[in-house]
Amino acid sequence: MLIDASVPVPKYYQIKEAIRKKIVSGEWKSGDKLPSFRHLSKHFGVTTVTVGNAIAELEKENLVHRLQGQGTFIGETKSEESNEPVSRQQYVGLLMPTSGHMFADLFNNLVNGLAQNHYQALPVDGELKEGMKIQDKERQIIQLLDNDPEMMLIDSKRGIPLKLLLKLQDKIRGFTFFDYYCCDFHFDNANYVMSDYSYGGRIIAEHFLSGPFNKIIFICAQDEVPPNTWMGKLLKSVSSVLKKNGLKPSEHLRILNDYDKDVSAKLITSIKQGYRNILTAGDYRAVIAYRLLKNAGLTIGNDVRVMGYYDTPWSAAMEPQISSVNIRVDKIAKRCVQAVRENWRGKKIMIKPELKIKASSA
Repeated sequence: MLIDASVPVPKYYQIKEAIRKKIVSGEWKSGDKLPSFRHLSKHFGVTTVTVGNAIAELEKENLVHRLQGQGTFIGETKSEESNEPVSRQQYVGLLMPTSGHMFADLFNNLVNGLAQNHYQALPVDGELKEGMKIQDKERQIIQLLDNDPEMMLIDSKRGIPLKLLLKLQDKIRGFTFFDYYCCDFHFDNANYVMSDYSYGGRIIAEHFLSGPFNKIIFICAQDEVPPNTWMGKLLKSVSSVLKKNGLKPSEHLRILNDYDKDVSAKLITSIKQGYRNILTAGDYRAVIAYRLLKNAGLTIGNDVRVMGYYDTPWSAAMEPQISSVNIRVDKIAKRCVQAVRENWRGKKIMIKPELKIKASSA
């Protein structure tokens, strides 16, 4: 295993895993002396400091030990207090976006939750970075599978090559998809830890209709929303609430594409037509609405009501702060870790989101 600069995994960690693999496989046996730091740094193309950090982590796990003036040796894979074998490191594949305002909190909750239960997360970023091809992502996943993970935790909404995973599913111990799954591929005995977007749509619509306005704009990146997506589920539920209140969705729910060059004019026109509840697909999309509304002399929270989704740091950064829907990433992460720990097979769990009401729609 050589250093792969394209993955969001520290170099020292990749070196540690490469050495661990040789130890666990028996290629390097107890009592063998490791190559020198200088040799390892040249082999991996890193500094001796990075190699030292990797070795230090292996020492903590009792896989190697250093002898003053002699070097570093493969240690017995047993604890100092007993002759009981040290259990092998257990890995969990984590396929999802690893950074950004929408994903970092969930990613950190998953990594920390797994670590607390003695599992090491092996992440592959679900986003296709600039210049990266889908073949690069597939190579990263195949490389991850060399570690024989206990389970793969997957956010399928992003750039994950599901066809490859389907082809390799007989070689993978288990799957848990989280947040949302709308693909046609069937994975045997897969688990699903889903955010309940239907419930999210319901509580949003009920909150909006509890105020003075009954027409809703939904701002997203599409002119039409496919019904099997998370946005489709959310809007279907919004429509149901409108109907229960005697309102026609065709006359009280409008979709605006924020990539449309005319979106500014369409938003102002819609507001003049009475569409004064604004829901955005992600808190960050409210930035556009805020700028236009303020330029038009409208007071957010009074003349119009605005709500985002996912309750990201954007919701607190705007003035006034944006009401949002929190999908409870803490609960999603907790259930995913439970699926790994208890070796779930074929379970489906729905996590209800929560409204976070702030000044933009109070």
